[in-house]
Amino acid sequence: MAEVAAPTPRLFVRKTSGLIRTIGIWGALAFGVHCISLSSSGIITFQWVPSLWPGASIIGILTVSALFCAMHAYTYSQIGAAAPRAGADYTLASRTLHPLLAFPASFALVLFSGLVAGSLIAWIPTVALPAFLQASGILYDQAWAVRFAEWSATPTGIVVIGTVGVLVTLFSLMFPTRTVVKVLGLGLILGLAAWAVILLSFATGSRETFVANWNRFVPNGPFERVLPVARENGIEFTRGFGTTTLAGLIMGFWVFYGYYIPTFFAGEVKEAPRTLLWGAWGSLFTTWFVFALGAFLLLRHVPQDWIAAQGYLYTVGPERFDTFPFVTFYASMMQPNVLFFLIMAVGFIYTLINLAQT
Repeated sequence: MAEVAAPTPRLFVRKTSGLIRTIGIWGALAFGVHCISLSSSGIITFQWVPSLWPGASIIGILTVSALFCAMHAYTYSQIGAAAPRAGADYTLASRTLHPLLAFPASFALVLFSGLVAGSLIAWIPTVALPAFLQASGILYDQAWAVRFAEWSATPTGIVVIGTVGVLVTLFSLMFPTRTVVKVLGLGLILGLAAWAVILLSFATGSRETFVANWNRFVPNGPFERVLPVARENGIEFTRGFGTTTLAGLIMGFWVFYGYYIPTFFAGEVKEAPRTLLWGAWGSLFTTWFVFALGAFLLLRHVPQDWIAAQGYLYTVGPERFDTFPFVTFYASMMQPNVLFFLIMAVGFIYTLINLAQT
C-alpha cells in the first residue's frame, strides 16, 4: 500500500480570526501606496534625496532602494502568510521565539508609529501646505495664500491645522473597513491623477520654458544663480556608483516606508499569502515607477545638480534668496496651468489625509 504523506505542519489551522477579511489585493495596494505616499515621498524624492546626496543619481537611488525593499517586502509578506492574524509580527515572534522578546520589539514599533504620525501632522502645516500656498500666491498673485502659508508654519498654525488633521483622521477611521478601503481607493486615483499632470507637464515642457518662468516667478532666486549660491554656501557634489548605492541603502526606508504595513492587520486580509505579497510589491513598483519616470522626464530639461542645489539652499536658507524645491512647483514652471495646479493640489492634499489614515 502506498504511504500517505503527512500534511505539512502549520502554525495556524483556523480559517477564521474573529475579524472580517474584507481587504483584497486592491485594498492592500492602496494602503501600501498611501503609506509610502505619493505626496510626501514625492516631495522627499525631489527635495531631500538630491540635496542630501548631491551628485548621486536620483533614479539610481530609487532603484537600489526599491530592490532592497522588495526583499524586505517578501519577508514581511511571509510573516503575514504564516500568521494571518492581527499583529502578525508579534504573533509569529511570540510563538516561535518568546513573548518576552516579541513584546518589546512590537511595542517599540507602536511608539515609533506614534512619533511618525505626530511628525506627519506637524509636517503638513510646515511643508506640505506652504508648498501649495506659496506656489499659488506666486503663480496667480494671491497675497492671502502667501500670508496663510507663513501663518501655517507658526506654532499657532501648527497646533490648529494639526488638531484639525487629527480630528479628520480620527473621524474617518470610525467607519467600517470597507468604507475606509473605498476612501483609500479614491485617494489612489486622485494621487495618480495628480502625478499624471506632473508627468505630462514634464513631458511637454522645455528647458527654455522652465528657465523663463522660473526667472519670472522667482526673481529673488534666479535660475542662473542657484548653483553658484549653493557652492558659496558649501554644497559638495560626490558622484559614482558607490555613492548612489550607499544613498539607496540609506534612503530606501525613508522614501518607500510603509509597503509592508498590511502585514500588521493580516487578520483582515483575504488570502494573506497572495494579497500581502502582491500588495507590497505592487505598491513598491507603483511608487518607484511614478517617481523614477518623473525624475527621468524632469532631468531632460533641468540639471540634477541644479535640483540638488535648490533643496540644499532651501535647507541652508541663505537670506534674500528664494527657493522652491517642490516637484509640484517644478511642474507649474513647465506648465503654469490653473487646472493642472488644482488637480495637483487636490490629489496631494487628499493623499496626505490618506497617509495620516494609514
